[in-house]
Formats: sequence, C-alpha cells, structure tokens
Amino acid sequence: MKVIQTNDMELNNELSVQLQQLLVASFPEIYPEERMYFKQVPHSRLLVMDAEHLLIGHVGLDYRTMNLNGTAIRVLGVDNTLTTVGIGDQVMDGLMMKQAGTVPWDEGELDFIGYLY
Repeated sequence: MKVIQTNDMELNNELSVQLQQLLVASFPEIYPEERMYFKQVPHSRLLVMDAEHLLIGHVGLDYRTMNLNGTAIRVLGVDNTLTTVGIGDQVMDGLMMKQAGTVPWDEGELDFIGYLY
C-alpha cells in the first residue's frame, strides 16, 4: 500500500477516472457524477494505492480560517474520506468530527466562513 499526496492539477486521466468512480460508489445518493469534488476542490488529496496501483482510499484536505467566538482559528478539515476496505467514524448530529490540536472546543458560536466541509 502506498499513500500519495497530490492535488487535482497533478492527477492523470487514469487516477481521475478511478477517483471519480470511487467517490460516486462511496456516496451514491449524493455525489455528483460529473466532477471529483462535492462543493469545492480540496486544497490537497491523499490517495491510497494498492500493490497493483489501484486506488483504494481517498482523503480530501481543506485548510481554512474559522471564527470561534470572535477569534480567528486555522482549521484543517478532512472531507470525502473513503476506502474500499472500511473505516471507523464518530458521527454527531450528521457531522463526522474529532478534536485535534491545542485549541479547546468551547461552547459558543462557530462561523465556518464559507462552505461546510
């Protein structure tokens, strides 16, 4: 197994086709069939390839700023996480999330300043 960090401009046609097929197969009810992103193109992608160079996993990475109770915070969002093998998750009210980093999750208002992940 091999993990490759890339962006859309670096994807060749073969990887683009594999990624599109995997995204649509993983989210058949909601994923657009005509593109490789949901609302916007991720800043970066992690692609997981098997020994035969077939795509078996994907993680989209979005880096952005959010407003947390009046304080600008930098956030790395993980989206379109999928695999042909199966993964675990934590779902809370329809959002899959996990705290990371040193900024505590306080109660209050969070302005996503743009699209949700």
